[in-house]
Amino acid sequence: MKILFNVLIFLEIIFSQNLFDLYNVHNLDIEFYNPNYDQILKNRWEDDDKTYELATIVFNGDTLDSVGVRYKGNSTYYFTAVFESPKFPLNIDLDLIYNDQDILGYNKVKLSNSIFDPTFVKENLGYLTQSYYLPTPETGYMTISINGEELGLYTSVESINKSFLTKHFGNSDGTFFKCEPQFQFGEVYDADPNLVWYGEDSLDYEYQMGYELKSESGWNDLLDLIYTLNFNIDNIENVLNVDRALWFFASSMVMPDLDNYTGMYIHNYYLYKNSETNLFEVIPWDKDQTFGNVMVNTLIQWGGNVSWVYDWDPFLYENEELRPLFSKLMEVPIYKQLYTAHLRTILDEIYNAEYIQNLAYGIQDSIETYSMIYPNVWPWLNIDSYFQYNVDNYLVTGDGTNFCGIIPTVINRRDYLYNHPEIMKIPPVIEYVFQENINPNVGETVIIQSEISNAESVELMITTNQFSGQFFSIPMFDDGNHNDGEADDNIYAAEIPFQDSGVQVRYYVRASNSDAVILEPETAERDFYYYLIGNSSLPDSTVVINEINYNSLDNYDSGDWVELHNPTENDIDLSNWIFKDEDDSHAFIIPENTILDQGQYI
Repeated sequence: MKILFNVLIFLEIIFSQNLFDLYNVHNLDIEFYNPNYDQILKNRWEDDDKTYELATIVFNGDTLDSVGVRYKGNSTYYFTAVFESPKFPLNIDLDLIYNDQDILGYNKVKLSNSIFDPTFVKENLGYLTQSYYLPTPETGYMTISINGEELGLYTSVESINKSFLTKHFGNSDGTFFKCEPQFQFGEVYDADPNLVWYGEDSLDYEYQMGYELKSESGWNDLLDLIYTLNFNIDNIENVLNVDRALWFFASSMVMPDLDNYTGMYIHNYYLYKNSETNLFEVIPWDKDQTFGNVMVNTLIQWGGNVSWVYDWDPFLYENEELRPLFSKLMEVPIYKQLYTAHLRTILDEIYNAEYIQNLAYGIQDSIETYSMIYPNVWPWLNIDSYFQYNVDNYLVTGDGTNFCGIIPTVINRRDYLYNHPEIMKIPPVIEYVFQENINPNVGETVIIQSEISNAESVELMITTNQFSGQFFSIPMFDDGNHNDGEADDNIYAAEIPFQDSGVQVRYYVRASNSDAVILEPETAERDFYYYLIGNSSLPDSTVVINEINYNSLDNYDSGDWVELHNPTENDIDLSNWIFKDEDDSHAFIIPENTILDQGQYI
């Protein structure tokens, strides 16, 4: 027990140094070399010039030279300038001059000024909740000063760059697009990253002004995706990770975030073609309008009110030709059912007032002191204390600006969604999934059984590919002839076709009827059942990374951890073994005298 305790203490020290920590505020001081930096960066923003200005930064007491800094944002920049505030959103490039220069392992960081959020938590909760279901940037907090002037609390957001892609997909050399209109706030937006087909010429205005290519090449890949989506939907799974796209829509829609593809404006996402799977992945971005936030002001201008936020139909654009990434997927019955199942899962798992309120309060407890020291960019937010008030209440400030409250949005939207006719449809019920032979040797048969009621079709979704988006379907039967017991006893079964040594098999169960579908695990394809063929014949020196827990729900309070397992018949000395990622500086050395006994876990 002492060994385990020591390991956990060392791990706690390592994870407490995470750059993106919602419960720990870092400090960043910026000293520009050029005292005229402000006007220079403003001029560059006006010219859409993304050139950085050099500065020295001091992060938590550590000094780094020749760091690139520039102003970023669109509406957040524009209104900061209108209010004549110096607290512009920032883009930090640590290795602009010196390769591999970073802070806590990250070489690029985006800093949001929370101009539209009295609570300072809406953007962070948007990213956090979406991260439960698909690859999403991490966030945290920093206090910022520039050339000695204290600017106050910022939200730090992980950059979606090569490091992010490698972390989540294992590669970063694929086609990569930021799906954002190439205009400045205040200009007329007459092109969108809507994935509408405008022909085969990538130099077409709608393409060039609707998407920003972030890789060296890739327009042909994007056009292939757009064409397949619009005209060959039967083959869409050959070019797009469809399940991830459906989770993207569902997780954005429940909260809701109305500043993305199925909201009021089409933008705020990335597309990356995973070079291992050759499938495009959808990655969310810019979550500062989560829970409706100030988007309600535009709806009011359109003649609506806050109920338009609460009652935003998750199927509003299912027949909209100008939003084919959603509408074309909804034309496929199983995709529509999966999307609806994902909506139900999010509602059941996390979308309730108590859970969201506890998250908001917990984060606010850590940042309240910092948020109160410095004025908010929005002047009317400094007249009264709206910090926690806007968590629990809808807010209208003295200048007439409306801010959706977090908890009122959750309560009203939850009620609306649970009473939506599509979500009310009753799916099958999966009682259990059973694999009797949990450690199969080479050549041994593995049967998967599942007890399911109210189902018309049951499938075993299976893959030996280590990446998501590569599952295929084999039918499960309840006919008494497939190791399923008696016919029509609600026990379904299928035999897994893989028997080669060293193969890792991943699977989940999908059951459907004419109305709805359900998955087990419900968060598949991010979560699944798995086993390794020939696990019992691993060499004597093998230790298995048996389980990883990362970014778990706060109400479990389990922290981040890795479980190691010794499946061999010998004790293994782990002393001075090193656990690290692709960055050699991210290393944990297992303490001396750490012995992992045969068959044991740590």
